[in-house]
Amino acid sequence: MFQSLGRPVRIRVLELLDDGPRTVRRLIDAIRIGPSRLSQQLAVLRTAGLVVGRRVLTHLVLGQ
Repeated sequence: MFQSLGRPVRIRVLELLDDGPRTVRRLIDAIRIGPSRLSQQLAVLRTAGLVVGRRVLTHLVLGQ
């Protein structure tokens, strides 16, 4: 689990999600990184069990 926190962007994602669920688009806008890079970082966090996602219509909503 600690290895999954090895990148500042992952810690930032968790900080943002601590305030409540967010869509991927809102995370991209807040962190200012590309969608593919965020997707890679979210995959690491999901594998570690730190983030869960659910689909709402056409949006992926993430939370802790």
